[in-house]
Amino acid sequence: MSPLRWTTKSLRNLADELTRQGHPVSATTVGRLLKDSGFSLQAQAKTLEGEQHPDRDAQFRYLNEQVKQHQADDEPVISVDTKKKEMIGRLPDPGRQWRPKGDPVRVDDHSFFSGPTGEAAIPYGIYDPNLRSMQFILDGESLELTSTLVRRRLAGHVPEEIREYWVEVDGVHWPVKQVISLTTGAKRSRFQSHASRRWLQNLGFLIGAGSSATESGSIPRLTGATRRGPFDESQLRELEALDVRVAFSWLSAGPITLDEAGLPRFPGLPRAPGLYRYDFGVDDDGIQVIYIGESVELARRAGNYRNAKTDRSRQRTSRRIHKEIVGHLESGGSIAFAIATSVRWGDDVELDLRLKSARRLAENAAVLLAQSQSGIRVLNIDAELGEGSE
Repeated sequence: MSPLRWTTKSLRNLADELTRQGHPVSATTVGRLLKDSGFSLQAQAKTLEGEQHPDRDAQFRYLNEQVKQHQADDEPVISVDTKKKEMIGRLPDPGRQWRPKGDPVRVDDHSFFSGPTGEAAIPYGIYDPNLRSMQFILDGESLELTSTLVRRRLAGHVPEEIREYWVEVDGVHWPVKQVISLTTGAKRSRFQSHASRRWLQNLGFLIGAGSSATESGSIPRLTGATRRGPFDESQLRELEALDVRVAFSWLSAGPITLDEAGLPRFPGLPRAPGLYRYDFGVDDDGIQVIYIGESVELARRAGNYRNAKTDRSRQRTSRRIHKEIVGHLESGGSIAFAIATSVRWGDDVELDLRLKSARRLAENAAVLLAQSQSGIRVLNIDAELGEGSE
């Protein structure tokens, strides 16, 4: 008998091996049988408290001081990230495996190396903390700026007349929108001055207006007198009151399944704008898990989720939800897919869902409603500690 433990393999590999041994079965059935037998996908439990190295804090303080001294002297500093060539003790490893319920693999709660008990680590990633990078989206196009790129693109050009805000690059003041336009090749009508100032400030450049300047903190603005003393909102005059109400119904589009290639198979969807919802059912803790999104074309959005199986995809949300879908279905779960193509607001007025702002309004209302209900967990990024949406 082979010593290989097939229970550490994926459902697809388990099904393939069972079929090879004369027991034809699908990955979905394997997942259901494992659940019926008391198994579930479990990550490792960091419960083993190891001893702290007596010099751990001193080591980090020393390294931090060395980095600050070298950066102050404009000397290069690199950070080398590593991964373990071999497991050094009972250290955590990412991923999940099939285990009896309530019996995860116990591992150390920290990965700090506390002794020569294994082989040396190998380099995994190297970066220069002095080389700042700024990523942003401009009219749907993903762009990345670095301070080096800005300097290189400005070479051979001269600064235009500064009307309001400036950015200092190697001792020279430039209009902020001229710098972004030259660096990205984008027309100045595609972005605004305040966005340009924020991007350049995040790259470490000095930003100013008139004779004022700032390297960090708030971006300078050309405003009138600054209010002093405590702020009293009751002294403000009310301009208008808003009462926004949104109403729509979720329509069942059908279940999502896996095809022969292990990719999500979606039910038929319209080539129309609207909202969509994944219902992953109830997890082991009795919590309903859902994800809510919006798209200008529902059929195309489903295609994005289906094909985003590699990290080469530029859409992080598509990759993340693709993994959730495949992992849930491979473990024997089911996913109900619902859509909404008609939304009304105010005095029963039909919203034009071709407008992104209209779709976002309805999407946010649905997410907030789900968050306010007990027993529901929302997978949307902005549902976690106020993070920005992807």
